[in-house]
Amino acid sequence: MVLMCVGKAFDQVCELCIFLLNNFTLPPNKALVVYIQSLGSAFFFCGAVTVARSSVALALPWP
Repeated sequence: MVLMCVGKAFDQVCELCIFLLNNFTLPPNKALVVYIQSLGSAFFFCGAVTVARSSVALALPWP
């Protein structure tokens, strides 16, 4: 689990890039999923990274 805190300017972050490093492996049927949450709101599913898709740029749903 990775926790990233941006602070009061969270709504200025519009994209998040996730990637697997060369020596990091996942089982073929597993994924690393990304959820985000702003203060006072529910968690939002952004996307996932798998061995077949080792990097992804995710757009964040801020107003």
